[in-house]
This record gives sequence, C-alpha cells and structure tokens, in this order.
Amino acid sequence: YIKNNEAIKEGLRFNVEKINDNYYLETLVSYFDPNDFNGNNFHNIISKYNSLYANKNYEKRQELFYNIFKNKMEFLAWPTPMIIEANLQKVINEFYNCAEEPTMTIGNGFCSENQIELLNNYGAIIPKYSKDKIRLAVVAFEEDKEQIKKFLNQLITGTNVSSNYSNLFEQYKGFSQLFKKELLIDYDPIEKIRLSMIKNKPPFEVADFFVRAAKKIYENHKADLVIFYISSNLLKYKTNNNFNLHDYVKLNCINAYLTQFIEEHTILSNDSLDAILYNLAVAIYAKTVGVPWIPNKYDSKTLYVGISFGINSNGIHVGCSQIFDGAGRGMQLIVSSVSDKNRKNQYLNEEEAYALGIKIRQTYYETNKINLIERIVIHKSHRFTKEEIEGFVNAFEGINIIDLIEISEATNFNCYKINNDKIDGYPVSRGTTIKISQKSAYVWVGGLLYLSGSKCRNYRNTTFGMGHPLKITRAYGKSNINTVVDDLLMLSKMDFNSANVIYSNMPVTIKYSRKVCDILKQGKISQELIDFRYIM
Repeated sequence: YIKNNEAIKEGLRFNVEKINDNYYLETLVSYFDPNDFNGNNFHNIISKYNSLYANKNYEKRQELFYNIFKNKMEFLAWPTPMIIEANLQKVINEFYNCAEEPTMTIGNGFCSENQIELLNNYGAIIPKYSKDKIRLAVVAFEEDKEQIKKFLNQLITGTNVSSNYSNLFEQYKGFSQLFKKELLIDYDPIEKIRLSMIKNKPPFEVADFFVRAAKKIYENHKADLVIFYISSNLLKYKTNNNFNLHDYVKLNCINAYLTQFIEEHTILSNDSLDAILYNLAVAIYAKTVGVPWIPNKYDSKTLYVGISFGINSNGIHVGCSQIFDGAGRGMQLIVSSVSDKNRKNQYLNEEEAYALGIKIRQTYYETNKINLIERIVIHKSHRFTKEEIEGFVNAFEGINIIDLIEISEATNFNCYKINNDKIDGYPVSRGTTIKISQKSAYVWVGGLLYLSGSKCRNYRNTTFGMGHPLKITRAYGKSNINTVVDDLLMLSKMDFNSANVIYSNMPVTIKYSRKVCDILKQGKISQELIDFRYIM
C-alpha cells in the first residue's frame, strides 16, 4: 500500500486464481485503516469505494500498480515456480458469456424484463376471490403522524410530478391504478400514544408494545396489514447490543400478524419518491393479496431451496427458504435446530442433512399435491461438506436431478467493460458469466441491465462503485453452469419486499433463508413452518 499521510491507506488486494488449469494474478483496489481496530472509519472507507466507478477504478488500479512495483515484479512459489499469464483475453474468449435477462409475466401473454413497466401497462396478477379493499392500520406516535400521513396519502393518490430518477421509474400514479385494489388506511387503530410514554424505557419494552398493538388491531379492527412507523425519534430503540426491534416484532408476529415497517430515513432519502412508493406498493400487495408477477418461463416440477445458518442462545438453527416452483408458488420457510448445541461450526452431519432433506421433501408434498419433483436445487452461502452431500442425496433418492450450489459473495475477481478500446464508465452487464471450470463460475447478478420499452435506458439497482460478482460452485449435480446462472437471475427478480423492484443482488432463496435466521436470533418460536409474508 501507499504510505501516505492519510489515515485511510490506498492499496492493492492480491489473489491468485486457478482458471481452467491456468493461474492468474488478480488485483483489486483496496482501502483500509491499519490503526482502526474498532471500525470507526468504516463508512469513510465505503465512501471511497463507492466513488470508484469503472473507469476511475481502472485508473486507480493502474496508478497503484505502477507506484508499488515500478514495473519490476517477480513471482516465486514453493516448491515450483508459478506461471502467471498476463493476458486474460484467451480465457474471456473461450469461457465468457452473458445470460439473457428473465422476463416476468402476469399471464395472457403480457410480459416484460421491467416489472415497473409490466405493472404500469398491464397491472398485477389478481387471484380469484381476492379482496377489493385492503385495510391498513398505522401505529405511529402522535408527534409523527402528520409525516407518515403525508407519505401514505401519496401511496394512495400517486405523486404530482414526473420522475427523472435513474431513467427507469415512471411517475407513480397510485395504488388502485397499479393493482385495481382500494387502500383504506386507519391512522387511529389504538389509543393515542406520545413519545413521552416510552421515555427511558428499554428497547424490548417498546417492541413488546408494538406486538401488543398488532394483536389488538387484528382482533378489534380486522386489519389486513399493520404498518409501524419508525421516525428519527425512535432510532435509539432500533438496536441495542444483540437486540433488533424490527426482527423482535417480526418474530413475535410470525404466522399471526402481517406487518410492514416504514422508516423516516426512507421517506426523506434522496432516492426517487416514485421508486420508494413502487417498492412499498409491491410489498403491500404481495403480503395482503399475492405475488404480483411470475417468471414467463419456469419449471413447475423444480423445487428451489435456500439454506442459511444462525446462532442464538439456544444453539445453532437452520433456516430454509423453500420455493415450490420457479413461479414462487408455495413459498415457505422451514426452521430446524441442530441437535448438538455445543457445536462451533455451521455444518450438518450426514444424519442432520438427511433429516432436513426429508423435512423439505415432506413439506413440498403436504402443500403441493399435484406435481412430482423432477429437479431440486439447493443454494447455500457456504461450502457443502461431504457429509451434507451424502445426507441430502440420500434424502432425495428418486429425484432425477439434484443440484447443490454454493454461492459466495466474498470474491476478489472483477472485470471492466471495454467500449471503443477504452474502459467504459459502466460496470459489466448483469448476467455476465466467466467460467472458472466445468463446475464453477463468476456471475454478475448485480450489474448493468439494458431495459427495453418506453424508457430504453441502462439501469443498475445501485449508483455506487463497480459491484462484485458472485462465485458459484456446483458441489453436486448434473445441470450445467448456464442453467445455474439462469436460476440465479430468475430468483433475483422474485423478491417482493426489496428496495429494488427490478432485481436484487442475491437470489430470494438465500435472502429469505438469511432473513429467517436473523429473526430467530431474537428468540425461539414453536412453529417449524413459516409463511414467507410474515418475515418480509
């Protein structure tokens, strides 16, 4: 790194990767504070990363490379020399491809890569016998009510001015225009509450009050959804050591009361108001009515599962998100506990993997009595051990295709898009895939997306930095890497409670299984099967 006088140092992170039997040196721009042991400079470091768009990132990398090595470099490896190829072009030509962006549909041939355009032009999927009116009840302190009223009124009526945000979002024209459902909002479902009533109370007492409020509203007002407004006045109650107000309330409302949190920093952010309202509208519809869209192409006989691990005072627990088919139908969350409470790692033994596999299979057939499973896909953000593979394979005996896929976010690899022989300012395209071997690849799930339609523009779900690929590895299975990538892209468009409607940076399998594990850190629940709408 460069020994400048600043607290935050500029440096290069090095990694050696074996790609298709050749070794390559990978270098990434890095920022760090060698004297910051408490992470006080974390946000400043992230800000520096975020300011490096692709062309700036490339220029900084070249500058650091020259300043550190002065064009003199020698590689030594024990016991034999390691050959580093300087040119990756051969690998890119042979092992690069870009997957097609999945289209979403509401049926009747109406489909689009852009879910916002789909909703604006054709509406959402409307289940038979669904309610015409959705009743929302708002829990907010008197001092904060005017602020949340003003915001939610726009959710009903729409915004007044056309959006210029990110060249993607149309002007939000109101909930009923998008979903053909009327929103009824009750701002006084419980007795008036003031901030002075919770002064000096510990955070868990405030959270318990919210849970009791949800119970009372459901019993007395027949609400479809309870909205909790968290203003800046309540920030000190949000987290405290291992306590998390949002997750605690979700835990204690699971399978009983549907809830939605709205925070002041969201409605006052610099992001487009249209974008925020679209995201919130989609979340409310998904929780109270049903999924607003499904993939245009999916296999109804494929079962997708995400597995994550969490640890609380009761030991290690396993959270599974289970999607019965690519259309997102039958989405459930399964909670299991590991028998050995003293275990320090998060890997299952063969018997535990077998038992979990049987539970996954049984849950599918108890809920879905029509289709036999022909393919099962399990996503995991850690490696599959030999014992886990053997346990799952035995549990899924008789199923034709079993794919066990490892998904890692901790990657040092990155690429630059070239335009007219120069580094482009945009990151690489979403769906870009560089194959490392027959079983593994780098995939840009969060990348640049060209959306056709009324607004034919480049879109990315964040305006910061370059982004990094996911590394996927097929630990077991027959499906080729391209099929695995197609699954990831499709499942990243099935998150209905996201700050990004068009796509998330992780598939919903991993995202929801992680979420249930986070919630379980707040305590125990008796249920083993959770409807996904209660943790959204």
